[in-house]
Amino acid sequence: MQKEYSCHIFKSIFLKIFLSFFCVVVYRIAMY
Repeated sequence: MQKEYSCHIFKSIFLKIFLSFFCVVVYRIAMY
């Protein structure tokens, strides 16, 4: 149970990092 919960937290953190990185890339493309 505990391991599954930590895995869920890891996935949510990874998703947030991926989304923020994606936003930066889109912003850079829009600026050029």
